[in-house]
Amino acid sequence: ERVYLLAEGGSTTAELSARLGRNILSLSAQKDGLIGVAKHVLGQASGRLAVRAGGEDPAPPIWRNRDAVRIGVAAAGVLLVAGTEGSLRWDLNEKTQRLAALNLEFSEGVKLTKQMRTVNRELETMAKTVEARQGELAEVTARLTLIEDVLMARQKSVPAILSALQEAVNDDVLIETIEESKGSTNYFTLSGWALSDTAGQLFVSKLDRELEPWGLTVADEKLRRGRGPLGLDGYSIDLRLIPRPPSELSEKRDAPNVN
Repeated sequence: ERVYLLAEGGSTTAELSARLGRNILSLSAQKDGLIGVAKHVLGQASGRLAVRAGGEDPAPPIWRNRDAVRIGVAAAGVLLVAGTEGSLRWDLNEKTQRLAALNLEFSEGVKLTKQMRTVNRELETMAKTVEARQGELAEVTARLTLIEDVLMARQKSVPAILSALQEAVNDDVLIETIEESKGSTNYFTLSGWALSDTAGQLFVSKLDRELEPWGLTVADEKLRRGRGPLGLDGYSIDLRLIPRPPSELSEKRDAPNVN
């Protein structure tokens, strides 16, 4: 039914197939093993026969193959470049993320700094307001002190001193000035003039007696020759009115009411 042919060229196979009217199949095998191949194909080979195959030496180790070495070196270079690139990309990605985090922290820091500056300005404004209020409070306190300590004290002492002067002065004495000492409402200085030394002494002694009910006394009195306002010869009077020591106060005498 079939003819197996080993020949060169395809024209022989086609011509035989046309002349014999058979299906001619072309074999492709080495010439030395043609008989064995034919028997195997036709099913006529015994079990003890085998196809003859030519032996070949084993291939050299891969490290001795120059092409393989070149390919390996190229592959290693590619892997090294790829690894380096991957490492750089990973490092770049990490640094990019760190930079983004730092930018966020910087933005938050700038925002916090602006808030702190705003708070500091508000605190400065509040401090100035508090300072102004403290100044106003000090002024009000000073006025209250003036009212309570000075004016109330004057309300009692001034009428008393005027009443005592009215009782102690005589026709030969002229009172020029009476002033309150700085920083105190209990100390006064008096300046005057007397026509004679006797008139001056009488004025001073009587003034001291009149001031006793009010807890005041005459101190540091000085009488010396001097001209008066009209150019007359006489004696100038200088003295101080101060609180009388407790040991000199009279328990039997009460201060009169002076309006």
